[in-house]
Amino acid sequence: MNIVSCIRQENRSRPGHAALIEGSRQVAYEELFSLVSAAAEKFAAAGLRRHDRIAFQCPGGIDYIVLSLAVLEAGGVIVPVPHGASPDEVRDICDTIW
Repeated sequence: MNIVSCIRQENRSRPGHAALIEGSRQVAYEELFSLVSAAAEKFAAAGLRRHDRIAFQCPGGIDYIVLSLAVLEAGGVIVPVPHGASPDEVRDICDTIW
């Protein structure tokens, strides 16, 4: 069982409760899992396989959480790249994980 499954299981009885809040935007658990599943399907359709490493660079927030959970749900491994990393730093990270 991965973290996405654990979160789903723990919140089955609260689909309408807020899972994420960012400023005035709120995402309920039901919507969160819908977004995560849709993104995970897109990752899989693009060729993501179990244990593939996915480097992504995006600011923290709801979108970051959705993408992170989607990578995990699709079986991938998250490699966060700092949002302010220079192109050389990004290249070094990517060279290291592949």
